Amino acid sequence: MIKTVSKQNIFLRKKIFFPYEIAIPTTGNPVLLRDTTLNILKSYRIPFDKITIFLHTKKEESSYKDTLLSSTYGKLVTTYTSSNEDYYNYITDYYMPGTPIIYIKDCIKYIVELTPTRSLKTLSSFLLVLKTCFLECEKHGARLWGICPTVQSLSHTMTTRINYIPDVLWGCINPGNTLHLTQTYYEDYERSIKYYMKDNAVIRLNMITAIECVSQNTESEKYARKLQRNYPDYVTLKKTDPVEIQLHDIECKILE
Repeated sequence: MIKTVSKQNIFLRKKIFFPYEIAIPTTGNPVLLRDTTLNILKSYRIPFDKITIFLHTKKEESSYKDTLLSSTYGKLVTTYTSSNEDYYNYITDYYMPGTPIIYIKDCIKYIVELTPTRSLKTLSSFLLVLKTCFLECEKHGARLWGICPTVQSLSHTMTTRINYIPDVLWGCINPGNTLHLTQTYYEDYERSIKYYMKDNAVIRLNMITAIECVSQNTESEKYARKLQRNYPDYVTLKKTDPVEIQLHDIECKILE
């Protein structure tokens, strides 16, 4: 059960060194954000002044201010965008190039990790994961990292080849205006492809995943086909219901 936080509760956090920025894209539900993702970040003692919440429209601002505790976030930023790609491009442009950013959805209930005995437990250290991911990016010349998309896919591996980086929780060394999205839907797939095309590597930790409170929306097959048309060397569609998108590098496609 999700625990509701009252307006009277005050989060007291011991300061930690945190050289990253947290960006939270929103879906118009401040209560959900308050009771899930902001609680998660509080439990890992993330400095509240490092947390920026991005809104789509100005009219959302009052409901977020009235609902959220001021001690749980740093800023509310209105993007004035209508399309998904413009929204994420705005967030990219908001930060200076080279800034290490962590993006986390506004409905995260748990972050879990796979133990050596293949059981699941709540992630022990969020900060250690961030340090590990950005270090691996530096080692491999990559700028994008992410986590496993589902509990069923968890394994004790880390990959650098092209892989789907889900938009639930991911990070990047901000590329600035050199990398902008064009897909209205499946923008997280496009992001994975574009970073791989530029860096020849994306980092994915497959022993960690995040669990949301809301189910993912399955978009129309036509948007998946648009993704394939735009990136034919990297996208294969499997004839399932709904259609399944698979990413691969050019060499893998040749070998198939």
